[in-house]
Amino acid sequence: MTISIGVSQSMFDNNLSIEKIILDADINLYQAKENGRNKVYSV
Repeated sequence: MTISIGVSQSMFDNNLSIEKIILDADINLYQAKENGRNKVYSV
């Protein structure tokens, strides 16, 4: 069994939308998968 995780965050003073935060996490998830799985990537 393997796990890959994409993480994103926003500070309260950033004006990022929830859609952008989810998109960033999704991009990081696919980066984790491409780089050998069992990884965590964060913005």
